[in-house]
Amino acid sequence: MSAVAGRATVLLYMVDAGEREALQSRLEASDVDVHAISKLADAGELISQCTRPICFVEVKTGDAVGLDVIRELSASEAARAIVVLSSNRDMESRMAGRDAGASDYLATPIRNIDLEMRLARCLAQESVAPLLEELADPAPAPEPAPAPEPVPAPEPVPDPEPVPAPEPVPEPQAPLFAAGNDEVALLQRALDDAHRQIEVARALAVNARREAEAAGEVAEAARRDAAAHRVLADRAAGEMLERENRTRQLQSQAHTLIEVAEARNAAVGRELVMAPSVSGESRESDVDSLTGLLGEGPLQDHLDREYARSRRYGHALSVLLIDVDKLGRYCKRHTRAAGDAALCLIADVLRSALRSPDIVARPGSDAFAILATDTNEDEALQLGERLRKALAEEGKHGSWPAVTVSIGIASAGRLTVSRPSDLLIAAERAMAEAKSAGRDRCCIANPA
Repeated sequence: MSAVAGRATVLLYMVDAGEREALQSRLEASDVDVHAISKLADAGELISQCTRPICFVEVKTGDAVGLDVIRELSASEAARAIVVLSSNRDMESRMAGRDAGASDYLATPIRNIDLEMRLARCLAQESVAPLLEELADPAPAPEPAPAPEPVPAPEPVPDPEPVPAPEPVPEPQAPLFAAGNDEVALLQRALDDAHRQIEVARALAVNARREAEAAGEVAEAARRDAAAHRVLADRAAGEMLERENRTRQLQSQAHTLIEVAEARNAAVGRELVMAPSVSGESRESDVDSLTGLLGEGPLQDHLDREYARSRRYGHALSVLLIDVDKLGRYCKRHTRAAGDAALCLIADVLRSALRSPDIVARPGSDAFAILATDTNEDEALQLGERLRKALAEEGKHGSWPAVTVSIGIASAGRLTVSRPSDLLIAAERAMAEAKSAGRDRCCIANPA
């Protein structure tokens, strides 16, 4: 290890070799000799070979080597200064370095101005210390010389003219900080730079505080606006929900009124059909004289009205066409009167099994028709099966000789129809399919 005379010495320990080499180059650019410490053993060896070195030691959380290096350097009492290198936020490492013997710290990453100021301060402390000691402890004044023994006075001689003694010239005293002291000049420049940076930092702090206050006022205004908007939004949402609930209530009431009105219209229509004419006679074309059911004309009127209603409101509508199987053979075997009695009993069973809004009619000699409102194809099939089984049970109890029926079903939701009569045609086609399949069954009309 060689050192240039008159140059300060720096001992450097850093965990990362790349960072250590970079900082070593920056320190050497400041005209100091730098020696790297790579392990703890190097610290004792180098401190014994250097004269009053400045020591830079990096301390990180979890790295005990840096603290051991500080303790080794501090124990030697030969270091001019021990500076801890740590992150600006790592207060724990900084305090641990202080407890281990460090006298200063430097935050990483290290700026050039901070590095120069810290070097200058360490060097100035060393150079000014002797002068401060000299001022604090001045040299003792010399002891006065002993007085000479008295000599007998000679005979008086007239005194010559006294010659004034020259005034003593005071010895020049060297100034405390000599003009040629490079280290002190470097320290002075660093202190001037520090003062300027402090002034700039203060100005920046004032501007930052003003900007923070302005930002706080803007944030407060935004918070008030947001609160007001939230109140308005909640109020609007509540009003909208209330309107939706009111609309649903009105729609429900409207549907109820429509259904009641339609039921009343249907009842009035049936009463008009069943009512006697102006002359007091029944209209033979509107009412079947044998069974008392509606005839073909009223059936068509009701079908037109219910078909229009289903198209307007989307309600289901089904037509059931019921034909008595082999009625002609039944009359030949049991007489025509027995056949008429069977038709009347079938009409009674159909009337008792249907709902009040449904319409039952006899459009043909051996056929019955049912107009089932608000009934889809599945419900119409269940209705047809229930009627077919009820007629079979009635025949078993002896009210009339057993008869069977074939039922054709046509639903407006399943078929594509353009007029009401198409439902009757489709039901008749389904009834024919039921007869072809063996009679005594229900059959649903499929789309053509």
